[in-house]
Amino acid sequence: MGGSMNGLGNSNRTAEFNMKYDPESAFIVFQSSSKLSDIARRPLITIVPWETTLNHSLSWSFLEELRLSKSDKSYFLDCITNLSRTFKDPTPEKSNPWKGDKLDNHKRQLNSFLLPDIYAVIACLYPTSIERYDPWSVKIELQGIETRGMTHVNWTSPDDCPNAKIITEMNMPFIKRVMMDCFSDINWPLQANQNQV
Repeated sequence: MGGSMNGLGNSNRTAEFNMKYDPESAFIVFQSSSKLSDIARRPLITIVPWETTLNHSLSWSFLEELRLSKSDKSYFLDCITNLSRTFKDPTPEKSNPWKGDKLDNHKRQLNSFLLPDIYAVIACLYPTSIERYDPWSVKIELQGIETRGMTHVNWTSPDDCPNAKIITEMNMPFIKRVMMDCFSDINWPLQANQNQV
């Protein structure tokens, strides 16, 4: 999970969190993928970008249903989503570490429940959960004052050797089933066949 394909940042104006905080490592990964993808004649990195997360958000009521199942797994979910719920419903007794512009930015992004890392894991474990991806050449900006960590795509030259598959659509009913299986005591049969989800 990482990157923002259209310059829509979630940790500054243009960069997605993971890329912003270690752009040099991301740069090396994408540069290496460019060399290897050219040899393999196919992209070797698969990305679930921030925009895909925003376009595949889950309702807060779905999260609450999972949290209220009162199992060890739902307690874990409760712990890892505590900060997100603070943005959704700030109350005086919940201290909020985000102030000013950062808080406004996070509130805008968290009108619904977002767990981008879950989508990346599901895409790896269940490739048929991916409904659409596009191959593109992707690089990471290292020098810009406002754009350091920005993921940029070579939209103008589709013939440029793609080094990444950018996931744009995922099977949301299947993702919900995976989350129900992972975080509640209800056992749902996991089958990636979309006709059965």
